[in-house]
Amino acid sequence: MEIDQQRSTNSDKEGSGTHQHIVNSAGSLGARNELGTKDAPRPSPVQPVIKGDDYPYKDSQPDALGGDRWGFYARECTSFVAWRINQLGVHFTNGMSGPKGNPDRNDPVFGDAGNWANHAKKLGFRVDNKPSVGAIVHYGPNAFLAGPSGHVAYVAQVNGNGSIVIEEYNWAVRYAYHHPPRVIRASDVSDFIHIV
Repeated sequence: MEIDQQRSTNSDKEGSGTHQHIVNSAGSLGARNELGTKDAPRPSPVQPVIKGDDYPYKDSQPDALGGDRWGFYARECTSFVAWRINQLGVHFTNGMSGPKGNPDRNDPVFGDAGNWANHAKKLGFRVDNKPSVGAIVHYGPNAFLAGPSGHVAYVAQVNGNGSIVIEEYNWAVRYAYHHPPRVIRASDVSDFIHIV
């Protein structure tokens, strides 16, 4: 599936702006096997869905002391991704344990987005270049315009043409949800972190 974005041309009417429609793409229907019939697409552990800005801290003071309930600063990309992963039923926090156990005493938290891939690897989570719905998009420090602290986002949809739809906070609009969600090439990120 892909997002088809349409911009309304009548800006004085209520509800004008960018509208999104989910459309099927040929790549999402399954590949042809040796007999010429289509194989069923492989199910993702998480179903694609673009939820919009349902983040519970969207009206909080940015970077307030105490942060969010997962140990991240409110209205940062890290907090928004923690929210999305927790919605999948995973107790994702800044100081969580992983398949390899508790975090190292010298690297006890995920911290800034730029550190997430290395920390996830140390905890035993898979980090690779293969997108999947529910994975975390990771941009290393200064990679792909991310800035010195890096950036993380949530993979909401994987398209058959090699692009992905990501949901995120604090990318183009400071301390806010990026609307509409960005459609980017999967190759334009540093890594994907697989918690689910």
